[in-house]
Amino acid sequence: MEANFRLGQVHWSLGRYREAVGFFERCGTAVEPPAVAARYGPSGWPTEFGLAELSLYYIAAPLTELGRFDEALAAAQRALELEFARRIDRPFALAGSFAAVGRAHLSRGRFGEAAAALTRGFAVCRRWEFSVHRPWPAAALGHTYALAGRASKGLSILQAAVDEAERLGNVSGQASRVASLGEALLLAGWPDEAATKADQALEQSRRRGERGHEAWALRLQGEVAAAQPSARRGEASERFREALALAAALEMRPLEARGHLSLAALHQAEGAD
Repeated sequence: MEANFRLGQVHWSLGRYREAVGFFERCGTAVEPPAVAARYGPSGWPTEFGLAELSLYYIAAPLTELGRFDEALAAAQRALELEFARRIDRPFALAGSFAAVGRAHLSRGRFGEAAAALTRGFAVCRRWEFSVHRPWPAAALGHTYALAGRASKGLSILQAAVDEAERLGNVSGQASRVASLGEALLLAGWPDEAATKADQALEQSRRRGERGHEAWALRLQGEVAAAQPSARRGEASERFREALALAAALEMRPLEARGHLSLAALHQAEGAD
């Protein structure tokens, strides 16, 4: 059970989302005993059934990248409903479940629902001082605010999340957080700073083999170039096409949709000149 769980995490980090879903699904096959289940062993590490429950909100992340939003939300909501996620002495899974719900809504463009779930997850992390967990909902919350038109507030939260993860040495997913910060900077009217973050996100994702985060970083580089004078539109088109090719290989449907939309906007701008 733990081998499947860890393999799911590894494949998720590498951008192998379909494979990650398969491993997490195998974790979810544990059946709850008729008596009250012992979800955590003497060491505090989840038992087989505890891992099966944790896999419910972990699976939401690769499902979201694949564009299977209804399935992602159903899994994360199921995790919230389970008794262990609401226990006062086991709030770690509660924070993760709220974060999974929020990120699925964010990817779908439902900013109100995303902010509500992510705010609750972030609050749990702050109350219980889950420093390792905290950068995930914090970064997603900041990204949500930025995309919803509240760039200043979003930037503040995102910068704090990136800085905290850096301070803790939390490298997993840091490229994604840096890319989100770069997009917020671009929306706030800071293209040069956004370009720096896009380059950092691309370098980090490639160094760590995080191909899904690499695709998002390429897309951000395209957006930065598209926001520059018309001389850089060729570069923007090239970056968008690179992002689209990688997204297609990884079956990242939401990113593919955004890439095509960005290319269409770029062509429209060229036709208007």
